[in-house]
Amino acid sequence: MIELVNVKELKKVSMFPNEVQNNIKDILTILDEAYGEDRSKNDDG
Repeated sequence: MIELVNVKELKKVSMFPNEVQNNIKDILTILDEAYGEDRSKNDDG
């Protein structure tokens, strides 16, 4: 399992195809905009 908290950690999925990387980036961008880029994976809100 690969855990990503924000877009800055995309290098962890560099071995996957571009389509997968782009989908993950889109999801993380939404989370970054909604909850902030500096959140930690243990934040409750």
